[in-house]
Amino acid sequence: MSFEPMPAISGLEAGAESKVTLEVVIVVINSQRFAFLLRDLVSVLRSKITTLPGLNPVIAGLINVQGELVSVLELSLLLGLVETSSQDDCVLLVFGQYGKVGLRVPRLPELETIDPGLLTTVLDHEGISQGKIALLDLDQVLPAPVLQNNV
Repeated sequence: MSFEPMPAISGLEAGAESKVTLEVVIVVINSQRFAFLLRDLVSVLRSKITTLPGLNPVIAGLINVQGELVSVLELSLLLGLVETSSQDDCVLLVFGQYGKVGLRVPRLPELETIDPGLLTTVLDHEGISQGKIALLDLDQVLPAPVLQNNV
């Protein structure tokens, strides 16, 4: 998976050098750190997910967001990882090419401003194991067939 980060310029103080940084949301799954751009995040929710029988396992269920039903996907399964549910589960409401989608994550995310040099692609497992953070492109991570056929 390739990405082209869109850097945000951090604030400059008098006499300070300019430095390119990215504002990201960090999610930890199985001790691995994944990130996506803060601009893709709509909100972080603690909401009861209504499960529906017979759906693709990637689909955790539905939540009601101000009267609108929103599909919730298991981010760990989308990434090919297995993570058990916990009481700290939360839903990240994101906006991608298919509209609003919830991503169930095992714990609350962290918001960070980081140097783009700390990022790698999601497929670079060696880089992740060396402490890098995998930047996720939501339009590539969210599966079109699942969203179009099951939601």
